[in-house]
Amino acid sequence: MDIKSKLRPFYVAKILYEQTDENHYLTIVQIMQQLKKDYDISTSRDRVANDIKVLHEIGRGN
Repeated sequence: MDIKSKLRPFYVAKILYEQTDENHYLTIVQIMQQLKKDYDISTSRDRVANDIKVLHEIGRGN
């Protein structure tokens, strides 16, 4: 596993923090495109969805 793979969840969090709010959202495909464009990370829909799920759990304090 390379360093980019390890950092992917943090980049997903950064993208969501900077580009979304209650009225503006990104699809998983858009997040994947942003990861590729900004960080040269290619990934799957399942991995991004899992990253978001983990971030949600962290946000709930669980």
